[in-house]
Amino acid sequence: MTERSLFWDGIALGDCGPYTTTHLHDQFFRCILNGTGNRGVVRGWQGELEVSGASSPVSVATGGAVVYGSLFNSDTATSVNIPTPATGLSRYDRIVVRRDWATYTTRIARRAGLPAVAPAIPALVQTSGATWEIPLATILVDDAGTLALTDTREFCTFPTIWPANIVVAGMFEQGAITTGKRADRARWDAKGSGQFQPDSVAPCTGIAGASYDYWSFADAAFNRGWAMFLGDASIVGAVVDFYVWSVPDVNGAGAGVENCQWDYSINYATGAGTPANVAGTTNVDQQLRLNTTVYRDLLVAGVTLGDGHMAAVRLSRDGAADSYNSAMRFLAIEMYLTANA
Repeated sequence: MTERSLFWDGIALGDCGPYTTTHLHDQFFRCILNGTGNRGVVRGWQGELEVSGASSPVSVATGGAVVYGSLFNSDTATSVNIPTPATGLSRYDRIVVRRDWATYTTRIARRAGLPAVAPAIPALVQTSGATWEIPLATILVDDAGTLALTDTREFCTFPTIWPANIVVAGMFEQGAITTGKRADRARWDAKGSGQFQPDSVAPCTGIAGASYDYWSFADAAFNRGWAMFLGDASIVGAVVDFYVWSVPDVNGAGAGVENCQWDYSINYATGAGTPANVAGTTNVDQQLRLNTTVYRDLLVAGVTLGDGHMAAVRLSRDGAADSYNSAMRFLAIEMYLTANA
């Protein structure tokens, strides 16, 4: 039979009984509790069947499990003896919860490995209708009786997809989620198009391209443009990096060095009333680059930018001083940061 529904009154019609443990445990409980494979320990119930001990016997804490649909509970700690192997040998054992169809029991047990100079971990027995084991711990025991214990529990799960918006603000105590409890993550703030302004003295040129608009930084010329950025309290260490997004006007020659020289000057507030400045030059080789590809290049790393502080970034190309003999298409300047909120 490929289809069956549970449970119905009666004993003959349709999917009515009589029902057996196969229907109740192997099908019904296994279906709704997902007690297959190595999963099975019930999370949050009593001591969660945690195994502990540095010498024999080990102790298995109280708890419950679902072993291939069979419900198991232990309300007292269980001791399991771990025999010591012969001199010069060691052995891996497993502590398991074992469902045994022959004895009609589900119990905590030891799955013994073979003593050896380089022992292997014994495999679990998982045969429906005969024996099914779920792991609690793996134990390495040496010839002095010393145990090295590894927790191998896998918890029983419900096969449920959480609906959208199930967690709402009212479920949290005010202030329970803090900045320190959220993982740091990368953020980007890119300035291009109308957020990037040409310099009034030596301007770069805005170009309305067929596929995209860009700012042209000419060859053999000194072009400049400006972008403004604002720091905030989320920046980890109050440190940011700046990147340039650009496209070479023509393909690189593929030989030698064809450096586009990007110059930068960054004026930023320090909170002390006097702005600070960091300036420098970054050369980016264009020899293997294509004019159909957008490239992201580090301009400068480790610029200090505090909460509420402004940074005025001036980007220049000193085309007369570099070795790339074509214009550069500038798309955006990016402030990259790690945020803690």
